[in-house]
Amino acid sequence: MRELRVDASGAVTLVARVPGGSAEAELVLGDAEDLPAKAVALESLLSGAVELGCLERADVSVPTRVTILRSAGCTIPTPADTAE
Repeated sequence: MRELRVDASGAVTLVARVPGGSAEAELVLGDAEDLPAKAVALESLLSGAVELGCLERADVSVPTRVTILRSAGCTIPTPADTAE
């Protein structure tokens, strides 16, 4: 982890290099509510459930609605592209 940000409302954002990523990404946790669920969502994301290439930001502040943002111009292969 390179940086830990806490804003005035107490929302937390981590800046770190993610496994398989080529650059650092923001990992947004939000406030302290539902931290166990947020940790599970983040663990799932980082453990390979999502292609992490070009990941710019992952937001688990609502753990049942995780959102990701990729770098502009990023091309991630789809399963059809990699099928043999």
